[in-house]
Amino acid sequence: MVLEEERQQEGIDSMILEMVTGPPEQVAPCIRNALERGWEKALPGTLIEFQRRRKEEIERICSRYYSEFLGSVQELLTAKSRLAALKHQIVRFNEDIKLTGQGTLRTGHELQRQKFAHRNVQAAIIVLAQCRELTSLLALAKQQIEEGRHCPALRTLDKISHQLSVAVDQPFTRRVEAWLPELETRLKAAALRDVAQWLVDIRGKTVSIGKGALRKCVGYMTGQGASAFSSCCCCSSSGPDHHWRRRQQQQEQQQQPTQQPTQQEGTTLTPAQLLLQQVRHFVDFSPWMAEDDLLVALPPFLRSIDGEEQQILSLLSEKLDPLHRALHVHAHLGALDELALFYVNNRFPQATLPSGGSFTSSTLSIPAAVTVPGGRPAANSPRPSPMEREKRGESTEEWIMQIQEAMLYFAGFFVTEHLALRATDHPEGLLPVAKLEECWWGIQRDLCTQMETKTMIAVSPALLLQLKQTALLLAFTLGEDCFRFNTQPLLESVRGLLRERYIDAQLGSLERVCREIVEKDEFQPMNVASERECRALVYPFGLEKRVDLVVLSKGGREGREEGENVEAGSMALSPVGWTVGKKGGGGKTRGTGSFPRTFPFSVVVPRLSLEVYRMILFCFLFGLQLQHLEGMEGTLLRLTEEGLGVLSQLLNNELEGAMENGANFPISKACQISVDAAALALMTFKLERLLVGAAARFGSLTESASRGIPALVREGRRVLENTGIAAQHLVFELMQAKIDELLIGGIGFVEWEAKRVEAVPRPYVEDLVNYMQVTFMCLTYLPQTAREGLHFASCAHIHTVMLSTLLDPRKVTAVNTTGLYNLSLDLRALEAFADSCGVVHLRECFAELRQTLGALLHRDIHTLMLDAGLRLGVYPKLQTANLVTILEKYKPLGLLAQVKNQRGGGGHGGAGAGVDLPYLERKKVVEYLKALHKQLQHQG
Repeated sequence: MVLEEERQQEGIDSMILEMVTGPPEQVAPCIRNALERGWEKALPGTLIEFQRRRKEEIERICSRYYSEFLGSVQELLTAKSRLAALKHQIVRFNEDIKLTGQGTLRTGHELQRQKFAHRNVQAAIIVLAQCRELTSLLALAKQQIEEGRHCPALRTLDKISHQLSVAVDQPFTRRVEAWLPELETRLKAAALRDVAQWLVDIRGKTVSIGKGALRKCVGYMTGQGASAFSSCCCCSSSGPDHHWRRRQQQQEQQQQPTQQPTQQEGTTLTPAQLLLQQVRHFVDFSPWMAEDDLLVALPPFLRSIDGEEQQILSLLSEKLDPLHRALHVHAHLGALDELALFYVNNRFPQATLPSGGSFTSSTLSIPAAVTVPGGRPAANSPRPSPMEREKRGESTEEWIMQIQEAMLYFAGFFVTEHLALRATDHPEGLLPVAKLEECWWGIQRDLCTQMETKTMIAVSPALLLQLKQTALLLAFTLGEDCFRFNTQPLLESVRGLLRERYIDAQLGSLERVCREIVEKDEFQPMNVASERECRALVYPFGLEKRVDLVVLSKGGREGREEGENVEAGSMALSPVGWTVGKKGGGGKTRGTGSFPRTFPFSVVVPRLSLEVYRMILFCFLFGLQLQHLEGMEGTLLRLTEEGLGVLSQLLNNELEGAMENGANFPISKACQISVDAAALALMTFKLERLLVGAAARFGSLTESASRGIPALVREGRRVLENTGIAAQHLVFELMQAKIDELLIGGIGFVEWEAKRVEAVPRPYVEDLVNYMQVTFMCLTYLPQTAREGLHFASCAHIHTVMLSTLLDPRKVTAVNTTGLYNLSLDLRALEAFADSCGVVHLRECFAELRQTLGALLHRDIHTLMLDAGLRLGVYPKLQTANLVTILEKYKPLGLLAQVKNQRGGGGHGGAGAGVDLPYLERKKVVEYLKALHKQLQHQG
């Protein structure tokens, strides 16, 4: 029991302690816990006891610490009284020290004054000895700076600094030391003014420097001036294009012994002539074009002999003296950063391509002003706005000339910077190489963009060739072989975009020039007055041989030049000698040496051929040094294919004009177009040999070109041959239209029931014969087969019209023997004309009508009508149905008319003689018709 009470008391004590020391939130849980355990009776007493013990403990602690506090206060009051006494003693001691120190201070001041005066006297003696030399050096430095003698001024400043370093520190030397930075600033400002003036001067010579560098590059690329170029522009012999150039030079050296000398020994060639000499290694252009004709496709700065540009380029190192002096001054003064900042801010904008503007020298400028510390700005010409350029009317041609000048400017800019970086000992004061590469990359991007936008308009191919050559030289000058800049975007733009634009411009120019040639041509055979003209117009294109256009029958075969095969049904070219002759004389052939001569083709043929050859030669000039064989192959094939297509299309357009003009189109012109198309087809043989040979010498084009070029040329030849055949068809159509006009108009007035016989053919036949005689003379220069074909076709058409008119019941309702006889007279005149044409069997075109009239006018007509076998033996081409048609319209002639028309009668037709004709009665006609109908039924 006692143990339980003790445990209960311990639990209550711990709970009360927890309530007192814990947070207020624990009071309620503790009381609840006491109530739950049944401590409600013991809890109040325990709490009162706990309160009593705590109160006694507080009273005990307060009683002990209060007595200690009273003792501390007493000690503090004692210390305060002692401190007041000590303070009084200190005040008295301080007053004694003041009295003693004043006397000591007066004595020290006097001593200090004496020592200072002594030192001043000694320093004055030393300064007086040094003042004169420093003063003279200061005056000399100022004079040298004003006179622009920067290096002597720098040495003078060094002497002043040395003098100051050993001089005694005194006001005069300190003043000189204060003046020295100002003199250095004036020296740097003077050097910067010289650099600013140099920037303006070099800007004016940058284009000339670029011309000289690109001219040197031509010598380097052609193997004629590598050492001279490398000595100026530091070109290395390594790089991705070195092996290609080396192979090209080896090929040229191997071919040089076979080439005719183009100049006398010791004659200086211009860079343009060096390029043309390289073209001559691929193709000898002298038979078709003079050197001056190709020079127009090369930049003008390459055409002249070395002049001012080369002199400026060779003296470029000397012109860098102001830059060298400024670098030396700033490096010595430790201010290269200032010079570098000034140089970058004023030099870098000179390499900026004006966006969307022209490229004249006034726009290729440094900023509006070059800011020079301590000097006045150097002003430049303002850049024209786009509206001003539009008012000026700048054309694409002008832009191409301006962008070439811009490329020359950029070449000169980078050549100058490269030489400056190599020639100076302090390149860190110039444009960094990384900055130059970044600048070149931006310029290159802008150039490519400008070429893409500005060349969309059709321009002269010669100008695009100039642009290509300038851009190519710029890329090679700054590329891997020279300055090791990345020029691949510019090269890709030239090889891709500019090449496509050149192809379009070349084809457009070819079509435009050839159209002007065709429109101005009179389409007459060409007269050659001398051997010189013949060598210029005939021999270079292989036109001394004639081309006959032959339409082969199926399975047929004709000879073809150089043994080429001909498919059945195609048009073949068989070479025979052109028949040429002197005016008013007999025919001559080539080699007689007689002039003047007349060739069957018109002057349009050599002119068009020359334009095609000019296009091909320009193509090789474009591919020169392009190092893009695939693109060159595609360019050559496309120009060849579409160029020949242009020729055929222009001739076809002339033929289409005949459809609009109808009968007003001259037949002589159609014949001449046929002959010209044949001559142009002949021209392609020599063109093919030229292209294959040139492609073989060009390099790896050999295999692909040997397959592609002949196929394209053969296709172009076939198209021209088809044009010639189409012209022959047009000739026949025009003749047919005129024949119909004369024949149908004349035969419509024929009296088919004539009462008297005629003595001569009727007028419409005479008109028809006269027309055909004149027209057939226009066929003189057509191939023989074409001439004979047109003869046969025309006569066959006349026969068809006459026979169909006779058989047509609407046109001829009735006919008698006299009408048939008069028609036979007309037919006899046509047969006589056919015999006079000299074409074998031409009269057979009229055989059916002649035999039909012969049977109806035969004296033994009765036998012929009743005996079909005999009739077929005598007249094999006679159609029984035609006899039936004519006899059904037959009307007997009156007795009086018969008597007058009989032989020995009164004479009719104004000739005084009659003819004996078989006059039929109506019953005989009916008998013959019955017999003929039975024969037709038997034949059916």
